[in-house]
Amino acid sequence: PPPPSPPPSPPPPSPPPPPSPPLLPPSPPPPPWPPPSSRANTIAHLNQRFRDGKPSASLAAAGVLVHQFDNLEDWGNGQPWRPCLSGWCNGLQNFLSASVINAQLPNLYRSKAGLVLSPVARVMCYYSFDGGTQGKRNGGGGERWGS
Repeated sequence: PPPPSPPPSPPPPSPPPPPSPPLLPPSPPPPPWPPPSSRANTIAHLNQRFRDGKPSASLAAAGVLVHQFDNLEDWGNGQPWRPCLSGWCNGLQNFLSASVINAQLPNLYRSKAGLVLSPVARVMCYYSFDGGTQGKRNGGGGERWGS
């Protein structure tokens, strides 16, 4: 008689299911803080611009350009340095309001925190008072006041 046949091999195991994609991509890590000497130099430079600020067409010579938080920032996407892109304020403005401050002109628009902006920021228009620019494209730049 022929020898008995070996038992059948078990089927290979099924491959594991692919991992589920994450709901949101992971956030990149924050950039490292500048070294302490660099921070001290930045603070000293800002203080000097504030002290020495005077009327000028140059923002750096005029003082320090600041934006105070006014609830028209992109908080919904975690980017308060950008104009609002979601929620009730989406589309109200495509710019950030700002003020030039210096030792002779130290008053801020409101008593809230904010950001120091670059002295090479693009300024689209300027007013010596609240220009009523909410809802106007480019801060109403190119429009005559009162129109």
